[in-house]
Amino acid sequence: MYESQTCCYSNVVLKLTQMIGKNVKLYDMVLQFLRTLFLRTRNVHYCTLRAELLMSLHDLDISEICSVDPCHKFTWCLDACIREKFVDGKRSRELQGFLDGVKKGQEQVLGDLSMILCDPFACNTLVLSLIKNIQELLSQDALPRDSSDLMLLLRMLSLGQGAWDMIDSQVFKEPRLDLEVVTRFLPSMMSVVVDDHIHVVEQKLPSEEKSSLSYPSALPEGYTRFLQENRVACEMGLYYVLHIAKLRNKNALQRLLPSLGQSDLTPDP
Repeated sequence: MYESQTCCYSNVVLKLTQMIGKNVKLYDMVLQFLRTLFLRTRNVHYCTLRAELLMSLHDLDISEICSVDPCHKFTWCLDACIREKFVDGKRSRELQGFLDGVKKGQEQVLGDLSMILCDPFACNTLVLSLIKNIQELLSQDALPRDSSDLMLLLRMLSLGQGAWDMIDSQVFKEPRLDLEVVTRFLPSMMSVVVDDHIHVVEQKLPSEEKSSLSYPSALPEGYTRFLQENRVACEMGLYYVLHIAKLRNKNALQRLLPSLGQSDLTPDP
């Protein structure tokens, strides 16, 4: 489905789609197998397969299944964001509407939504959108907590990161977002982004206009602790390092990589 998928994986999705056809019971059985395999292996690509299977049925206009899967519209909207590698304001409001629309007594839907958000393609899109959102906030001199789009992205990333725990415990409730991620970690991350931006700009200045200040070697207080203790913060820290690597900012990499090495993105089973 996505450009980065292999032909082999696409064939698996196609074969499953053909096997299921319009049979809702068979579709539900396949989904249960995917949940079980995800629990046993922690392999997030079973989450990818869950979303891909639904979108394949959507593309074939199998309304008998799409109309009864409560995750259909959410997955369809998220799929459009994944294709563009960005969650814009309009789609952000649509996704929030789907999440807020989960009714009492239907909380089990959150388990499937968390799997869909745990898909690496979805996670990639959410974190890339968060980084862009942070850069926009810096240009506007705004705080993270003032951005409803950023708060939703954090909410969805947190839901995806908690997929395994939710399905394993069968407690279908959105994980509470650590407020300190918003009030302390994100501001410290923004200060790191500012340092890196200043460095990039200064490198382009003539020698006589460059400042005598050296590039900071220490990270803001608490930054490393958040990467060690919070999955959402660690995911953002990882993606920012990848972003910096693309910019070939050696000073920033030397500053950030040690903190990332002390974190743990994959909890023990």
